[in-house]
Amino acid sequence: MEKSASRFGKQTPVVNRVIEGCWLALLFLVPLAVVPEGTIVGAVQVPKVFVFRTIVLILTIAMVISYILKSNSFEVLQRPLLDSARNAILALRSNSVVLAVAAVLVANVIAFIFSPVRSVSWGGVDPGFDSYGLLTILSFVVIFAALVSHLKTEAQLRRILWGIALTGVIIGAQGFGQHFGFDPFQEEPSERVRLTFTFGNPLFAAAYLLMTIPLSLVLWESFRARWGFITHATFGVGIVVLPLFGIAYSLSRGAIISLTFALAIYFTAEVFSFGLRSIRRPAAVIAISLGIVMLLGFLPTPGNTANAIDLRDRVGSIGESFTPGGGGLSGRYSIWSTAMDAFLTT
Repeated sequence: MEKSASRFGKQTPVVNRVIEGCWLALLFLVPLAVVPEGTIVGAVQVPKVFVFRTIVLILTIAMVISYILKSNSFEVLQRPLLDSARNAILALRSNSVVLAVAAVLVANVIAFIFSPVRSVSWGGVDPGFDSYGLLTILSFVVIFAALVSHLKTEAQLRRILWGIALTGVIIGAQGFGQHFGFDPFQEEPSERVRLTFTFGNPLFAAAYLLMTIPLSLVLWESFRARWGFITHATFGVGIVVLPLFGIAYSLSRGAIISLTFALAIYFTAEVFSFGLRSIRRPAAVIAISLGIVMLLGFLPTPGNTANAIDLRDRVGSIGESFTPGGGGLSGRYSIWSTAMDAFLTT
């Protein structure tokens, strides 16, 4: 038994690389997954859901194998069930984040058990579409468990962060082509006013790109001591301008507002940590990138593609949309007030 466990244990690093490969593949392939519109039965999310669930299935298998191949794993398998449950509870109590995720999982399991239509509660109305069914929640829990148990080094963390940042640049580049009429995945890209990228929805695309820009700036800052101002600033513009272009010409007001707050928090943290002079480089990068974005908006584009004038009008409408008389954030005031009234009085 000991020889078998030792022999299997030597294979664990290979399994660990497979697990890391799975989460990196999720970072790259799910946002980028897209096929020509004419080949899709359903919505643009179908290939993403397929890629997501396939990789999570591989990840699940690798996680199980990793657990079995650990040293003394055969003893663990023979351990009484009560002892295993006790150890699991102690692990939850020692980590508030894990406890929070476990609470979400338990809530969804309870909802599934008492659901009047369990098939829908499990996989959604159409299993090929994304949903908040238990299958999707379990998939996210598997990813979370993989990161908690196998993300151990700074090098692994850097690969994750750079993966997110570089994927944002690639998606921004795809949106750049879409803006100027080149998109092999859309049948009539010239008829699109707002950029949809590989997401099929300008709001989803802008929300994704919004997350990548502050992260890209933080990673870019790590090269400050190695490079001079011009080289460093040029690199910063290179990794920020395309995601910023994508957010701008998706015409997503929510993402524009959120990006403003995110940058304000970023600059505040920069000043607090390194002093006022430290924000010169990131401020220059953002200013140059915004200038490029606006200039590109004046170039001729096919059909009804958004331009700098549309962007200006969209940004100008943000202020009045915050008032009930000015549209109430596209009717959201009515939704929120009705929901709050129902919550408080029912």
